[in-house]
Amino acid sequence: MGDKLSVGTLIQNGIQLALKNFVALIVNGILFVLTIWIPYINIGTMIGMYTLPAKMGRDQGISMTEIFDPANRKFMGEFFLVLAFNTIGVLVGLALFYIPGIVIAIAWSLGILLVIDKKLDPIAALRKSNDLTYGNKWPIFLASLIPIVGLVVLVGIGNVIHQYLGAFLMLVGYIALFPVLLGIQAEIYRTLAKNV
Repeated sequence: MGDKLSVGTLIQNGIQLALKNFVALIVNGILFVLTIWIPYINIGTMIGMYTLPAKMGRDQGISMTEIFDPANRKFMGEFFLVLAFNTIGVLVGLALFYIPGIVIAIAWSLGILLVIDKKLDPIAALRKSNDLTYGNKWPIFLASLIPIVGLVVLVGIGNVIHQYLGAFLMLVGYIALFPVLLGIQAEIYRTLAKNV
């Protein structure tokens, strides 16, 4: 089992990682949106998006075209198996009064990263993800939720002042939220999977 996580540390270090890689993350995000419609390429770019937190967590530089790395497609089968198991598990959990789905989503949240970064097979990756996140689900949940709630509050305040200010804050907030959430994921992965 990995280290214990702290919500404040996750958010603080996640923001630092996001700021360090901000431009590259935004460019990769834009490229992903532009290529999501292109068959086969979209699979590699989707896997590439999942590799970003692992590289950020290792303090490796992220290039502007990181998601186009041809090595990403090497994990296509394992990627889809983990994604399928994860989706089925979360859907079953959501059907059981919603909260079990959230718990399963958090428990298996590192599965794809472990497959791609640590070369684990899909079942071993999900099992390892469950072990690593055990005892840390609340900090992971809160560290991911607080930035989203912060954005909603900020946009709400902006809307009270003026609707255009609210719309502007929403646009800027969504652009900033994407790298911050990836940074938090990178910090979670770096802390929990460092000894895997």
